[in-house]
Amino acid sequence: MEIPYIVFLVTVLVWLIPPFKQYKTRYFYFFLILALMDPISFVIMKSFHIVPQAISPVIAVLLIYSLIKNEYKNALIIIAVMLLLIVIELILKNDLLSLLNSIIHLMILGIIIINFLKYILEKNAVSIFFIFLISYELSSILKNIVYATDIMEGIVLFYITTFFQIFFGIIFSFVNINTKVFPISKKIPSD
Repeated sequence: MEIPYIVFLVTVLVWLIPPFKQYKTRYFYFFLILALMDPISFVIMKSFHIVPQAISPVIAVLLIYSLIKNEYKNALIIIAVMLLLIVIELILKNDLLSLLNSIIHLMILGIIIINFLKYILEKNAVSIFFIFLISYELSSILKNIVYATDIMEGIVLFYITTFFQIFFGIIFSFVNINTKVFPISKKIPSD
């Protein structure tokens, strides 16, 4: 078996576990989509000979959909349809698809950071879950940028970021929004 397939199988197996830890949390569907993303992309890629970069932006829009509040979801359906049309047009231009995917993951990162800041303000605490989630999204953005470079060093960096994502899959198998928080002191130190 070739190394890329071994890495793929390990990634799929590791990411199937986090949805169980995230069950009944606000982030369950986010992690469920992450868990199903690679197997679904693989089946579509093998069945229809579509490059994975053409599938990734659509899945990334689903990730956004899982993160936003209900009142904004109808507008996102329209955006998803438009994005699908754009992806179809760009299907042969892998570097543009990676750029598009990076932009969508930047939007996901923005939503997560906003949720993190709201959490800090509401709970007066810092959640380790958000720190890991922000780090994971940064690694996803880096992975897309590395893939778009299309150079030999890009392959090495692609595997490094993939291993980081496997590491995050393991972390999210044990950590969720309810796990560990670090309270922020309300007292102002006096001189």
